[in-house]
Amino acid sequence: MKRWLWAALICVLGAGCASSPAPKKISAPAKNPDNLLSELTDFNGQPFTPARAKAKLRIVEFWASWCVPCREALPAMDRMYRQYKHQGLEVLAVSVDEDPNDALSIVAQLRPRFEIAWDPYGDVQTELGVNTLPTTVLLDERGEILLRLVGYTEENHQLLVHQVNMLLQP
Repeated sequence: MKRWLWAALICVLGAGCASSPAPKKISAPAKNPDNLLSELTDFNGQPFTPARAKAKLRIVEFWASWCVPCREALPAMDRMYRQYKHQGLEVLAVSVDEDPNDALSIVAQLRPRFEIAWDPYGDVQTELGVNTLPTTVLLDERGEILLRLVGYTEENHQLLVHQVNMLLQP
């Protein structure tokens, strides 16, 4: 009986932060990231428009206010964004919170310098096949997925930094 309980606990702890609702469909990677991002809104429900439509690399970080690893990932993304933004890196954190006020309270605490959007209906989350938070997707300038990392660990973050550094070198 004790072995069963330990096995169940290990499975729960190893599952990452949490799973979001199962995606409705999984499509091919987006061919036009700006078109895909047009499904996002700001926290008032208005269409989201990225500040810079063209980036050499774009990180899309899916997160939620209740996800502890997500709150660890966002400051790390902010540091990386500040380091590489002048070389063509854009970072977009996409909240999948049901209530935008929950996300806004985390944004107010962490004050990231990159853009934040809201996926109120889960369309972008579904399109990219995201069902665990946090999930990091690295896209090239054509919108092709170069890397997908599920969960936040220091190892995952270092892998992402290495890829970004390598891809943005002149």
